[in-house]
Amino acid sequence: MSVRWSFSWEDEEWLATRTPPADNNLKLAIETLIVPFGRSWQAVDNYLEVWRNMELEHGAEYSVSTPSAAVERISRDTVEIGDLYDQFEDVRLPVDEFVTLLTDLSAAMRNQ
Repeated sequence: MSVRWSFSWEDEEWLATRTPPADNNLKLAIETLIVPFGRSWQAVDNYLEVWRNMELEHGAEYSVSTPSAAVERISRDTVEIGDLYDQFEDVRLPVDEFVTLLTDLSAAMRNQ
């Protein structure tokens, strides 16, 4: 089964849902990370562009964060989302899942 994220805009924030379901900590990490994007798909697309450029320049070890969470690529296949304000426990997920969820968020914003 492939992993898919979907996003809904409720009470002035994006709520994340994962199939298969994510634990509450991972869901909170994603929702915290994306808070600064607001409803701006352009901000998400800019983030993804920087992410891809950093990959070209630095290979598998770099960081591209938002004001609400630190994101570090710790290997070719894994990212770690780090907590900045004691809101969640640091989590790891596959790079492909991370990029896909941001792409899906951008699409959700465009359709909002």
